[in-house]
Amino acid sequence: MLDSKANNSIFGSNLPATLDRKQILHVEGDLDRYFTLYCPAQYEQDALYIFTPDLMALLIDEAAPFDVELVDDWMFVYATHPFDMTDPAVLQRLLTIAGTVGATALRQTERYSDARVGDFDADVVAPQGARLKRGIPVAAIAIVTVFVVIWGWTFFGPIIAAFRRG
Repeated sequence: MLDSKANNSIFGSNLPATLDRKQILHVEGDLDRYFTLYCPAQYEQDALYIFTPDLMALLIDEAAPFDVELVDDWMFVYATHPFDMTDPAVLQRLLTIAGTVGATALRQTERYSDARVGDFDADVVAPQGARLKRGIPVAAIAIVTVFVVIWGWTFFGPIIAAFRRG
């Protein structure tokens, strides 16, 4: 999963689910300036097999404003607003992404084999590498903490003040 930094808000990622931050993979080059790259734990080497410098450069050049997800044989491109499929420029941009980023990603994954499966001819990924793990949303924890502090002060503040006076 590539979470574009260009479409994040002041509260962080715009992804619909919070991903476990232990799955962030930092790579060489400029990719970290444009995306947060997530891969399942212990699949860092596998991700580097796929995310070669040429693919990373194409992602930056063509898909930096979008979140990009690779799932099985699919590449999903997400935007913060629906794509206007009646706009020829939007269609051209999506076709360019599919033709460059998608084609390069497909080429990189054609010969990929998960050594954890044990059968190099099997075209599968082991269960632990199949999906990313979800994390705890930091913004939600902050909001709940602020709410608990305000509620606690509202409830216990007068009681504490009464004890101090008397």
